Amino acid sequence: MAKLNWSGEIPYHVSRPSKGVHYSIEFVEAPVSYFELRGVGVFPFRKFLTLSDAKEAAQRIHDTRRSTSHD
Repeated sequence: MAKLNWSGEIPYHVSRPSKGVHYSIEFVEAPVSYFELRGVGVFPFRKFLTLSDAKEAAQRIHDTRRSTSHD
């Protein structure tokens, strides 16, 4: 499957693999800080402890989505 390409768009890391779909990761500073992964057109949001965990999850979700689509 195609690897997601990430760009830094402060305060986010963003990947736009296709029209109408994009993934964004934002660092949320809180008592327990985390990275929030959102998949616009895919899912609401998920929380991860590291940026790499969030990017890996986005890639898995994207690969699964592409393998089950009829595009």
